[in-house]
Amino acid sequence: MNLSTSARQKVLWVAAAAGPIVAVQAARFALGHGPSSASAAPAQTNPDPAPAATPPGAPLTDAQRRALAWIDEGDWKDALSRSPMHAPDATRPSPIVEVDGTPRIVVPMLRLGGIVSRGSEAIASINNRLFTVGDEPAHGWRIERIDQAARLVLFRGPDGRTVELSGSGVRELTHDADRP
Repeated sequence: MNLSTSARQKVLWVAAAAGPIVAVQAARFALGHGPSSASAAPAQTNPDPAPAATPPGAPLTDAQRRALAWIDEGDWKDALSRSPMHAPDATRPSPIVEVDGTPRIVVPMLRLGGIVSRGSEAIASINNRLFTVGDEPAHGWRIERIDQAARLVLFRGPDGRTVELSGSGVRELTHDADRP
């Protein structure tokens, strides 16, 4: 039987992929661990049964009361209904705090996932969502510049402050001279 070169290569690839499986099965069969040595007996079960559940109507233990209180008061219900890809709502304004008697807008929690550019257009992944220049990843915080070479995103806040976001976190720029 004459095989073409491509057919011969396919046969060699199949033989190389199946070879280890065939070798292991042949060794198991030769050592007596093949299908004939399989037992028809059911698997052994654990002789120690699990402890019985608390009977209905029995008083709750302290641990059970604490668990019920945690279930009733926790914010975990919202977390379960959200996607793990959930990003904070950009429409909600950032809180305001006083610093040295001056009200200041808090810089939102932002996390840079990466930056990709195509020609002159750059896209940044911030809090698992994609943004370009001019977008607002958080209320009032507008992207001014995305620099792929420096791997940073420059924001201007609603109060005029400039913030730089990089892979290591958020850094507030004190002067325009700090801007790259």
